[in-house]
Amino acid sequence: MSKEMWVTTIVALMVAGSSPASAQQCAEGVVGSGPRARRVVIEFVREDSATVHLFTRPARQLALSAVSGSQLAAGDTAVIEVGDHRPRAIMLRSGRDTLRAALTDIQPPPSRRDVSGEWTAAIGPGGVIRLVARIAELSCGAVTGAFDSPDQGQRDLPFTGARFSGDSIVIAASYLGLEVALPLSGTDIRNARFTQGASETRVSFTRGAASALNRPQEPKRPFPYSEREVRFTSRSWAAPLVGTLTLPPGGGPHPAVVLISGSGAQDRDETVAGHKPFLVLSDHLTRRGYAVLRFDDRSTGMQTTLDQTADDVEGAVAHLRSLSEIDATRIGLLGHSEGGYVAPLIASRDRRIAALILLGAPAVSGHDVFLAQSSAMLRASGAAEDEVRVDSLIRATVFAVMRRSPADTGLARLVDSATAHLVQRLSPDDRKRADTWFGARTPAQDSSAFMLWRSPWFKSLLRHDAEGVLGAVDLPVLAIYGTFDLQVPASPNVAALERVFRARNSSRLTTRLLPGVNHMMQPATSGAMDQYRLIEQTIAEPVLAALDAWLAKHMPVASAR
Repeated sequence: MSKEMWVTTIVALMVAGSSPASAQQCAEGVVGSGPRARRVVIEFVREDSATVHLFTRPARQLALSAVSGSQLAAGDTAVIEVGDHRPRAIMLRSGRDTLRAALTDIQPPPSRRDVSGEWTAAIGPGGVIRLVARIAELSCGAVTGAFDSPDQGQRDLPFTGARFSGDSIVIAASYLGLEVALPLSGTDIRNARFTQGASETRVSFTRGAASALNRPQEPKRPFPYSEREVRFTSRSWAAPLVGTLTLPPGGGPHPAVVLISGSGAQDRDETVAGHKPFLVLSDHLTRRGYAVLRFDDRSTGMQTTLDQTADDVEGAVAHLRSLSEIDATRIGLLGHSEGGYVAPLIASRDRRIAALILLGAPAVSGHDVFLAQSSAMLRASGAAEDEVRVDSLIRATVFAVMRRSPADTGLARLVDSATAHLVQRLSPDDRKRADTWFGARTPAQDSSAFMLWRSPWFKSLLRHDAEGVLGAVDLPVLAIYGTFDLQVPASPNVAALERVFRARNSSRLTTRLLPGVNHMMQPATSGAMDQYRLIEQTIAEPVLAALDAWLAKHMPVASAR
């Protein structure tokens, strides 16, 4: 069965003599589960016909007509089961697959405020991502709609539920672990409850659509090169990975670059804050004679380890080597952020990789990166050095427990014990600072932290021996950092790279520290994450210039060789 909805021919069974429309106007249920969960709403027009709304991507509206019989017909069909004169379930069938959803009555409050329209909020660290809730109502009063995440390139993420609770409407997309409770008062909703997974916070929604963003570097078709959608297999994941290969004019063989995104389940353009840095990079490099492969990450998010991501990239490299248009001896890897962990991991075990490009990439362990990141962000927010020091002590204590404890069982107890022991050893002043640190954390934040810390992704980063991996790399490396990078601060990572390559072959390493550049490689006035969306330029020109000059020297196109 496909990921979206499958029904093309609709058959409805109404029990003779029953009259759903006379008893109610709408019923709803959820078909499928997990990532495939989708909402279905039955809107009765009259007692012998109705419309079924399937909230998929895109949503579909299908007419239902009353027929006799009690069995699902062959082919794509839907049947409503009726009991006690009310619809109790709907069964959807496509080929051999049948899904059943229990139906419940929809009974909206008799009088309430209109909630239809678009509501926009900024979420995530620094409000870097906008979330839009598009709410609509059916004629029977059922509330429907979808979420958009324009800064991540996602649209039409349908609600799997919408209910009224007191003076709020609660809308959810269960396949994302997402739920929002919107209080129904005022034009601006300043205290909406936003929950995703175990994390809960308060956000402000404003009625109105998200404004269009100016992105002058984003390329527009037609392109002076060809692009091709490709599918390839990972070494450790059954589902095919999908991406875009851009090819310069001519038959080649062309040198090629594989783009490796940062943390999280990124799309092929590494879309964040309304920017598409990998689309910009792909266009820039392909116009200069390089084939570029960028691809959608596997969708498992925090369940994906560094080694598994490396397996995926190795599948991309293998695919390129199978193509006649690609020079298999000149394939480079470009990793941004966490992708800068993955690229050296592959190069350390694949001696045929020709070059590495690292953008804002960690070169120390995840343990050290997380500590440096937290300290940099605290300082940027105006925290005193004593507060930064105590924060680092607490986090280092937690991470030490994580590194020693491979199992999750009893992890919370071990962390509580270790941090309590730490606090006992602090000075009176530092103990007060630690009490403030713990007092500012809500149970939901702690729950969210433990969900993150227990994930395979976090554990693989925390224990990653970055310097050991880099020590096994023997090829040209370009590492570009920005002075405003708060997520991967330049100083400790540049020092680690230079230490590793000084011990082996320092001529292989080129480092560039660019003034006024942030973690996203944008020109910035600070490293604050809330600037990412506000900055119009996707990649700073000095970054592109450094990249061009280095590639011309270490992996030139045929015409420049």
